[in-house]
Amino acid sequence: MKFISFFNSQKDTLERPAVFGEGDTLFRYNFASKYAKNKKVLDIGTGYGDGAHYFLSKGAKEVVGIDNSKMAIVEAKKKFSQKESVFEIMDALKLKFPKNCFDVVAAFEILEHLPIEKHKVFLENIKSVLKKGGLVFLSTPNKLINSPNTDKPNNPYHIHEFTAEELKALLKKYFSKIEIMGIKAINKEYIKVYNTLGKSFRYKILHAVGKSKLVRELAGFIPKKTRIKLTGENLYPNLTIRDFKMYSNKIKRDECLTLMAIMRQ
Repeated sequence: MKFISFFNSQKDTLERPAVFGEGDTLFRYNFASKYAKNKKVLDIGTGYGDGAHYFLSKGAKEVVGIDNSKMAIVEAKKKFSQKESVFEIMDALKLKFPKNCFDVVAAFEILEHLPIEKHKVFLENIKSVLKKGGLVFLSTPNKLINSPNTDKPNNPYHIHEFTAEELKALLKKYFSKIEIMGIKAINKEYIKVYNTLGKSFRYKILHAVGKSKLVRELAGFIPKKTRIKLTGENLYPNLTIRDFKMYSNKIKRDECLTLMAIMRQ
């Protein structure tokens, strides 16, 4: 987690999705795209549509991207006009598709934003639109790293975060075959900066104030260049998909910032 994330507001999260070129975002889509060739794909929380477009570039037959942000979908339609891609404003809790119509469903960084009582609806909706033998790729922050030793997530916009065991226990209620993996940055320069800043007084202050929604919203008025310097974001190297690795080993997986669940219908 880069320190700039402590100053991301709800508007940043919902209306300005993570830049697709960022290594971690691209890594997730690249991994899932290997299973999407000649398949019909649903990209939940598509943002500006870059992920949906990436699936197509890697051989997906058809992709539907949905998001509850009208602004994001309008921009996606402007950017990508291929007949193979469709973008719709839609709530993930109210999917409006026929049953068994998608081969692959991607749902990245959504579960942690949903109220616990809505998890059932979210997962049942995904299961209902997935074809028999279809695959679901779902990512969410690893609680052991992002919010250790606390019931409440450190990110004020996250309602509930999971350990790998908790995530698997939830998903087992809806899918028969589940594998939980972890995604970790392996770039040595990135890790060095991360560890150095993690021990700094700056980190401790940002970590404390970053738990406040009000502080995050006010920080949105700070010019981006100033925010980057203030948080230390400018010290990090740019990451590519080669700077991340997927782990299935439990010990390694529990050290990862992000969990990736792969489920089969």
